[in-house]
Amino acid sequence: KLQAVYNAIKQEIKNSKQVVADETGLKVQGKTFWLWGFVSLSSILFLIRKSRGQTPIKEALGEYKGKVTCDGWTSYNKVVKIIQRCWAHLLREAKWYAEKYEKQARIVYESLSELFRRIKDSLDKPKKMRKDLYKNCIQKMQFFIASCNSYKELRKFAEKLKNGLEQWFTCLLYPKIDMTSNKAERALREPIVQRKISSLWNEKGVRIKETIMSVLATWNLRGLN
Repeated sequence: KLQAVYNAIKQEIKNSKQVVADETGLKVQGKTFWLWGFVSLSSILFLIRKSRGQTPIKEALGEYKGKVTCDGWTSYNKVVKIIQRCWAHLLREAKWYAEKYEKQARIVYESLSELFRRIKDSLDKPKKMRKDLYKNCIQKMQFFIASCNSYKELRKFAEKLKNGLEQWFTCLLYPKIDMTSNKAERALREPIVQRKISSLWNEKGVRIKETIMSVLATWNLRGLN
């Protein structure tokens, strides 16, 4: 009975101008599957699939022309052209390095936090100012990358910064896009709690769960009963 509603949600996600996405592990018959969450302004879509690759993203988004905020997982780059990488993930990781290694790692974390605040405060500025800041931010990030590369403990983090260089600042070019994937993380929170107390045992259960979760989450987002 809910299948038509679920299919409509899928189509609304494909037609949306921007989406926040995230994924997390889920057990089906004791095997690792992936629970994907895609959140637009008015819809929430869940997919439970064996793959953490391109296929679920293509299923959810199709030939997507919009913008996606995500954690930077490489599969998104192969499907979506305009990506904003999640600053919440970045700052959490930078903080972990700062607490573990202190010194230069602490400086980088504090500098990134200040840059994040500056970007947030600039999203309502004129387009010319945002474009200038975009170029300036890339230069600053290149400086952070070089700085991290000077320390063995921070080279992995430097690689993360480098891999998403321009995608950290997409929001300055498209200021309505989310800077973090927090919306998708919040959407996944309830299913994450559920996976601790119950498990799925067949493909039919997968279809039922992703359908009901999507419909209830979407109705809740829209303020419906």
